[in-house]
Amino acid sequence: MHPQLTLLVAQQHIADLRRAADHDRLVQAAKAASRSDAAGRPVAAAPIMLIRRLRRRLAQTHPAARKADQVEG
Repeated sequence: MHPQLTLLVAQQHIADLRRAADHDRLVQAAKAASRSDAAGRPVAAAPIMLIRRLRRRLAQTHPAARKADQVEG
């Protein structure tokens, strides 16, 4: 086989491997996103829930924070 043809085949093979790796990464990301949707809450809801939990804890320990929490919601 001609040396340039061998080089071309090797380059094509490397490109195929890279495309396959990118595809695998995309599939894994899609699976992770669908798992979080299947759990019943979107990914962005987690920080909001954390903030609400921290506000409740703060309200339990500090009376001034309790008043501010009642004003907000």
